[in-house]
Parts: sequence; structure tokens; C-alpha cells
Amino acid sequence: MLTAAVAIAMAPAALPEDSFVLPDFSATEIAHVRGREIKYKVYHSSSNFRVDLSPELAMLYMPARDAVYRLMFKSTQCIETKGGRPRPVSGPLQLLSESKVKRAPIGTEVADGHSCKVESVLVTAADGTLYRFKVWEATDLNGIPVRVDLESGPSVVTTTYRDIKLQTPDPALFKPPVNCKPFEKTYQIAPPEKHGGGS
Repeated sequence: MLTAAVAIAMAPAALPEDSFVLPDFSATEIAHVRGREIKYKVYHSSSNFRVDLSPELAMLYMPARDAVYRLMFKSTQCIETKGGRPRPVSGPLQLLSESKVKRAPIGTEVADGHSCKVESVLVTAADGTLYRFKVWEATDLNGIPVRVDLESGPSVVTTTYRDIKLQTPDPALFKPPVNCKPFEKTYQIAPPEKHGGGS
């Protein structure tokens, strides 16, 4: 089951014709999982996404480079995953933007104070996995989703978006560190050394 926690999917390099084309924005992404709310900061610029999972960990998705960067220890360490390898995906927006998508209108509703166009969306990931979503797209926010439901059998996983700002995020947020190592060399990555104390 896909949640806003890190899942594994195969993401293609090119953006399919029916995928979601979103404006530049930043928002707080809230995953509602088993009665809990898990909050992340998400940034979108051009086709790129950045998700700050914690002060220590962020994910940077850059489809034009066919790459995902996992930034660790406050960006002092970095892993680059490219090409056909399984690539980490965080939250539904990356799947909606990078996968094969079939969209069907349902109607209109108000969600979190926004008038929304509501669609049923069937996503086919590059590995063939099917995901069925219901998406509320805010008409006053240029179509940015304010709610996304993942339908998984009888259960539904809901992700909401708040504090949405329609502006281009700081370009520095999408600049991978120069010390990024390829996924194949992840055995070389170790936490930064802690100095002082101990015997």
C-alpha cells in the first residue's frame, strides 16, 4: 500500500501526456495514516519535486535528469538513483505527475474551503502497478490538489495539502549536493563523525 511514507516504484524519465501538470508552489503535505497525521513540506518547480521528510532527510525528484536524490544528515550526504533502478517515491504527487494516467471527471465539491474539480484517476506505474485515486483540484489554486485519496480495496489513504503558496520556491532547494554518490556506491556512505566525548 502506498502512503506518504517512502515507497518504492519505477518512475519513467518522460512525463506522459495525461499526467498532472502543476504550477510552481510550496505546501504542507499531510498523510492521514491509521488515525495519525504525518506532515511534510513539499516544493514543486517546473517538473521537479522536493519533499522534506524531516530536518535530517529530504527527497529531490528531477525527471529531466531521470534522477532522484536522497539528501541525508542535513544534506551533508546524498545518494543519487538514476535510470531503470527502483526509485523512491514519497506521496502521491510524484505518481500523478510522472506515471501513465487516465482521468475521468466526477463533479465539483468544496474541500478545505476551496471549490474543486473532482476526478477519478487511474495511475499505471512503470512497473505495471495500478493505483486508483480520487483527486480534488482547487480551481482557485490553478488545479493544485488539496486532497488526494488512494483507494486500496475497502480502505482509503487520504493525503491533504495546506498552506499552499503559488510561487516558485528558492532554486537552491533543487540543487543536489556536489558530494552525491551513485546508488551503486551506497556502501561508502556513513553518518558524519561526532567529535568529543567517549573514551
